[in-house]
Amino acid sequence: MGNYQSIQPMAVLATAVAIGLCATDAGGTDAHIARYSEISLHPSDAQRDPLLSQVQSRVPDELTQVGEAVDWLLEPSGYRRATATNASPDLAWLWAFPLPEVHRSLEGLPVRTALQTLAGPAYLLVEDPVHRLVSFQSCRDAGEAY
Repeated sequence: MGNYQSIQPMAVLATAVAIGLCATDAGGTDAHIARYSEISLHPSDAQRDPLLSQVQSRVPDELTQVGEAVDWLLEPSGYRRATATNASPDLAWLWAFPLPEVHRSLEGLPVRTALQTLAGPAYLLVEDPVHRLVSFQSCRDAGEAY
């Protein structure tokens, strides 16, 4: 019984310290840099996953094909389109399709959503985050209906 009483206060103290540390980590996501200003101490979702960043401007008029628009959308994200050797052969058709006028204004959409919009419902976006590559797979090849 004597050992139990001497260990119990230590266990309570350790638990209190652990709870305090966890609360600091969980709640300490901002740092005060001035009286009324804070900055986040953690990366945003878009910083962790660049394809979540929002498209900031309209696709330029000089881009006339879907493949050109995909490259333009990917440029600020650090991702790039998979080369023809890494992609399905039928993607050459997709890249060469004329860019619909309605797809020139994708502002405010996450890059991932804008890419899927450009490809249309007949294709699924395929991502390789390790090599920062994107491609598409035909729904027909994936066994899905569209």
